Amino acid sequence: MNSTIRQKLAELQQLTSRLIYPDENTECYIVDNWQHIHSRISLCSAELYPVKGADVEEEATICLALLMSYAASVCRDEDKVQCVLNRTHNILSLLGSSLLKCRLLTFCYTEVGEKQLLAEALSIAECWKAKPLLEEERQIMETLTVLSGELN
Repeated sequence: MNSTIRQKLAELQQLTSRLIYPDENTECYIVDNWQHIHSRISLCSAELYPVKGADVEEEATICLALLMSYAASVCRDEDKVQCVLNRTHNILSLLGSSLLKCRLLTFCYTEVGEKQLLAEALSIAECWKAKPLLEEERQIMETLTVLSGELN
């Protein structure tokens, strides 16, 4: 993956995380900032949509960033969402249990609602309970807790 693509990917992940996992200090609540963030998300996701990863991990990272951007977007192209879901389906079984796979399963679940996706994500996250959590692990654990609570 070239450095320009890597930079766009990092920017897209950072922007979508600010909207999906806001904190009390997040400036995205200011209307001008919110509009700017959404514009940047749209631009970055449009640029990354045609990009294919050189290996399974890169493809998974790109798909995750795109799914996060669609989850955070006000306007989205359902055909593109479906295409990214199809790309993701082709690689999920090739990924080992990891934070990346857990996050990808979670965002796929939020799009399609297939309970086996949520169950697998919960199974991966269960392994983390015995250790201090990284910020991304904590965020996805909170999301999984909410999602699994909605099933009951």
